[in-house]
Amino acid sequence: MLTQDALHKKALLSFSAAVLTLGLAATPAMAQTGGWYGGLGVGQTKINDFDSVCGDVLSLLPAGSSCSSDDKDNGLKVFAGNQFNKNGAVELGYVDLGKGTISVSGPGVGGTANWEATGFNVALVGTLPVNEALGVLGRIGIFAWNLDFHVSGLGGSASESASGADLTYGLGLKYDFNKTTGMRFEWEKFKDVGDVNTTGQGDIDLLSFSLVFRFQ
Repeated sequence: MLTQDALHKKALLSFSAAVLTLGLAATPAMAQTGGWYGGLGVGQTKINDFDSVCGDVLSLLPAGSSCSSDDKDNGLKVFAGNQFNKNGAVELGYVDLGKGTISVSGPGVGGTANWEATGFNVALVGTLPVNEALGVLGRIGIFAWNLDFHVSGLGGSASESASGADLTYGLGLKYDFNKTTGMRFEWEKFKDVGDVNTTGQGDIDLLSFSLVFRFQ
């Protein structure tokens, strides 16, 4: 049986796919704008359910120990794409999803653990126009991720790395200032980043603002 959180995630993915499908299926009369473009985005990342890791850590530590987590960081993305019509594009990008940190302290224990995620994604991006300048975006694609895990404490330090490829999807709004310059506000989810057995695994969200430049 699906939990409420699972149903919420499924609904967001379904809506994203619907926007993409409707955008790509737009009539030829609406498909007059095309060409190459590039962009740069900045925003905030959040590792989902990161707080629960502290609970697991504390269960292994002596009484009186404490644990704090920081699941948010700055995010960055650089992307380029081809707008094959007014409603559909193929996009390739590099994404830095920032770092998550857990710190523990207590009788005879202490240390920090850091997770840093980066990667490349390729996605189909669909647009539903609201008017000539404003539109709703939906995207779905594959994120080829790399996750570096580092832990240090009283007993020394250790590192692990993992890589893989998993689903990414998102929703957003775009606004065109003119034919060559525009902006986007987007939410994206990167699924199952990390390895369960070595670095740990989780979903990461990115909320970003981007500037887009079209090449005429």
